[in-house]
Amino acid sequence: PLDGGAGRVLWRAPRNMAMHVSCRASKVPGWAIVSTYTGKPKPVAVAFENEVFALSLTSTVETPLVRRLGSTRMVERRTYVDEPHATVSRNGRIILFGSSFQHSPRPLTKVETWAIDLRGK
Repeated sequence: PLDGGAGRVLWRAPRNMAMHVSCRASKVPGWAIVSTYTGKPKPVAVAFENEVFALSLTSTVETPLVRRLGSTRMVERRTYVDEPHATVSRNGRIILFGSSFQHSPRPLTKVETWAIDLRGK
């Protein structure tokens, strides 16, 4: 914590899931935007796999407070550009993330940027 207090775990990702956290929404304190990604799709869906969601900073591992926002549509992570890396606007209304899900033929031919518009929600 920036205030020097003790750290604590808010949420524990399933095995082999990586994530990116954005906390730039200074006008909406108390929430982090999390985007997750895995190496390859699993035969059985894993909770929060390849998603963008808001995680309350008051969460605990036992009782996470999550607001699901969208799917990254990612099908395979091969390079850094495949990772969604969601980022939130300072007012907390717009979330942008990249998603690249066309790998054949090489070189990478399709990289997309997605927006989640939370105005009016």
